[in-house]
Amino acid sequence: TCPFTDIKGADYENAVIWGYNAGVVKGFEDNTFRADESVTREQLSTFIFRYANDGADTSCSLAAAFTDAGRVSEYARTAMNWCVDNNIIIGMGDGTLLPQEGA
Repeated sequence: TCPFTDIKGADYENAVIWGYNAGVVKGFEDNTFRADESVTREQLSTFIFRYANDGADTSCSLAAAFTDAGRVSEYARTAMNWCVDNNIIIGMGDGTLLPQEGA
């Protein structure tokens, strides 16, 4: 089960329920999943981090590596650091991370 009110009957309902119960996705405060919205780079990094994190500390300093590091939402900071440390997210080549842009 999961609290999302907007996935009932959708083709992806079981996948979202699995993701919620596995701790990969948490949805929004209004108990929606919002599958029709684009996933941001910081949201994607959070999904990946929650699914694959090996518990290792992150050593990356986003502020030292990316000019827009301050745009990373608080909830996504550890995940973005981990993804950068593991070369999952490498930035845009111009010194930016674009955390709130589409993945």
